[in-house]
Amino acid sequence: MKKIRFVHLLLGALVLAAALRIWNDFRPLPPSNIVWRTDYFSAVAEARRTHKPLLVEFYATWCSACRSLDRGALRDSRVEDALERFIAVRVDTDYAPASLGLQYNVSGIPALHVVSPDENILASSIGVISANELLNLLERAQE
Repeated sequence: MKKIRFVHLLLGALVLAAALRIWNDFRPLPPSNIVWRTDYFSAVAEARRTHKPLLVEFYATWCSACRSLDRGALRDSRVEDALERFIAVRVDTDYAPASLGLQYNVSGIPALHVVSPDENILASSIGVISANELLNLLERAQE
């Protein structure tokens, strides 16, 4: 009898932990200090006009790794400050032209590409990365 009660308590704890994990993934985030563009082609035009590099993030709304990146590295104040020197654009892979994914050789999401105003890839990363890794990526691209 005690064994059954223990199993029920254990299962209840597992269900609660899973529910908390799901809730954490989908809870609303406060507004970001990063000015994200959503139109890739307008962002490229702006980058050419201002002579700033782009940070292109390929993502999907259903992607839990993309949400982890957004809740982590992209919310770090050092990253937000560094991105003031970039044109940041988010490309939703569910709606973007397939040619963009081919152009940047996107093999998984989230994918981050630091790109020159003339659309040459300067640095890339696929998957969730830390704020320090993202800062290193941005620095490498500006060397």
